[in-house]
Amino acid sequence: MAKFKKFFFITLAVLLGLGGVAGWFSYSANFSEGNRTGRILKMSRKGVLIKTNEGQLNQEIITSPAVGGSGPSNIWDFSVEDSQAEALRKIDEAMRDNKRVTLHYEEKFVRFFWRGDTKYLITKVDVIE
Repeated sequence: MAKFKKFFFITLAVLLGLGGVAGWFSYSANFSEGNRTGRILKMSRKGVLIKTNEGQLNQEIITSPAVGGSGPSNIWDFSVEDSQAEALRKIDEAMRDNKRVTLHYEEKFVRFFWRGDTKYLITKVDVIE
């Protein structure tokens, strides 16, 4: 019986350790990083118990002038964590002034509901003058 208890507790410790590493990895690791440029269409704070910041970017795909100037728009959804106060401020200013922005983002492996509705988390905003 003592061998079984020892085996059980060692197995439990290993499983908890692996679960902790997997949880930490899925929360902090990035699947990809990148930039997207366009105009902010909307920014909202959503949620009943847990509020998240959700936005949409119009990427304004451009085609040749012979076809008629600009082509169809491409809408991209993103989330901004509350800790990114500077990014939220710049997004609000760009919306107010109707300026183009470049959004720097990290795409996460797993979407956690308290971080936002998307796996794309904004880390930095550059306003294009």
